Amino acid sequence: MRSLVYHTVFVSAEKRSRNKGSISERQNTVVCSFDPKSPGITALDIHEWIFEQLHVPENVVTMVQLEGTCRQVYIKFTDFQYLQDLLHSTTGQSEYKHENGEISQVNIEMAGIGTRRVMLANLPPETPDETVSFAFSQYGKINEMQRQIWSKTYRYKVFDGVRIAVITLTKHIPSHVMVAGHRSRKSEVGEWWRIALNQSRW
Repeated sequence: MRSLVYHTVFVSAEKRSRNKGSISERQNTVVCSFDPKSPGITALDIHEWIFEQLHVPENVVTMVQLEGTCRQVYIKFTDFQYLQDLLHSTTGQSEYKHENGEISQVNIEMAGIGTRRVMLANLPPETPDETVSFAFSQYGKINEMQRQIWSKTYRYKVFDGVRIAVITLTKHIPSHVMVAGHRSRKSEVGEWWRIALNQSRW
């Protein structure tokens, strides 16, 4: 049985105070967006996929961040050149082969400021789209706003409570934003999906 080892990094009170309220842009980082219809994947499998499929050496990576809610993986490199090399070698696309033999597509792109599609959750349907757009306009230009509908797989093909916005960012959006008294959860995604989470799979 393999065990997980966590390392804790301590940040001084002075640095925490200096950084309070700021939102830093990701640098030297790619985001891998997994197929929304793919089976669950363990964290260990993700690490091995990065090494074996993307051919990324261990010594050029400073962070691997898993965002289960968004079905995304962020990979931060020690240098921008390694990021460019990966985007060039993959042309922004890769595959993941699951244990059952199924192959799913993975989109790879540079993470950072730009035009993004974001998922806005935890808002009641009574909240007007105009109110949501106004709340998020401080982070950039809202180009489009849609209400996500349950797919044909489900009985009730109605609004599922999630807004999808296309935003040209001028600064990063925090993970939670207050909208008309409600704490909206934000996720940046390349495609939209729902997943069931447990301790080992996402």
